[in-house]
Amino acid sequence: MSMIRFRIALFVAAAVGIAVVIGSLASRVDADPTQIATAWIAFWNSRDASSAPTLFADNVVYEDVAPGVVNMGIDELQNFARGYFDTAPPDARFDLVASNIKGGQGSIEWLFTFTTTATFFGPTPGEKVAVRGATIIHLAGNKIVSNSDYWDIATVLREIGQL
Repeated sequence: MSMIRFRIALFVAAAVGIAVVIGSLASRVDADPTQIATAWIAFWNSRDASSAPTLFADNVVYEDVAPGVVNMGIDELQNFARGYFDTAPPDARFDLVASNIKGGQGSIEWLFTFTTTATFFGPTPGEKVAVRGATIIHLAGNKIVSNSDYWDIATVLREIGQL
């Protein structure tokens, strides 16, 4: 009788172990690309820096390449986001153009629109701006661990008459 219990226990342990391995692999590669991209857009439109941990890992490396900013960890990212949220014009928004996220990595293409103010791409307040950009991300599970934003600051400067 004890040999039967031992075999059942061994079988259960093996089944649980296999399920854990498959589950952790699935969470890495099967993060819903639409949900990740939509959540990224929603975060930047939310003006709520405290919601960053729902999308970004604690050890995230978040780089905004055009201005040369690198944020190491969730605290730095939240401070960076607060700075943007505090200065961005009321009409500033991101719209999802396309995304391609597979195997724990991918891209999000977006359109950023806003109207300049004296403190946000001044000195010509009231200018309408639309600039396309792309973000390259790497995931661990359903959280972004690496994020690099690419956009053309020259486009913004041309649209506001400064270039």
